[in-house]
Amino acid sequence: MALDKSRFDEFLKANAWRDLAFRAAVWFAISGAAAYLALHKGIRASQFLERVVTSVAPLVNLVGTFAVLLAMPALALKDLEAVAPGAWGQGTRRGRVGGFVRRLAGDLLLWTLGAFATVLSAIAVAAWIEGISRSDVAPLGLAAFKVALLTATTALLSVGVRRAGPSPIVDLTERVNGLISIYAVVLGVTALGVMRSA
Repeated sequence: MALDKSRFDEFLKANAWRDLAFRAAVWFAISGAAAYLALHKGIRASQFLERVVTSVAPLVNLVGTFAVLLAMPALALKDLEAVAPGAWGQGTRRGRVGGFVRRLAGDLLLWTLGAFATVLSAIAVAAWIEGISRSDVAPLGLAAFKVALLTATTALLSVGVRRAGPSPIVDLTERVNGLISIYAVVLGVTALGVMRSA
């Protein structure tokens, strides 16, 4: 069974950033509305934020970390397909595995972005409804900044994995061994950073 297609869908998918912006608008609207309704039922903003963070953070830590690490092989496989289509193209077994890895990484990165949108919406709505005391400004601002930075990084990886064509890294080298070496270093540095922050 094929998925429905429309002009609007094609308009969004013509640009990965445009598609991501539309998804983000939907995520923020839904999670913002949920936060607004929850806070208007008498739940304190601090309690609501604590519930959101304690329920979302462990999953984001696990799934988000895996998604970021999986994005490196996904990008590498896409670039290898562009550099050596005979050995790594979609007609080969390697290429089909690469397509699966890219789809899985792309979906996991999108889920992670949705989770970040939930946390950012909860912070924004709680601050808007209940206000922020002077003692809460610095920690809440730092938390929002960290989540926004993680969101931007994840969005960049998501667009890189999901957009058509190779990454700019292909311009550095058009050799298979060179690409594998570059991505091995990037994956190693990323994994080391994840382990240190854990």
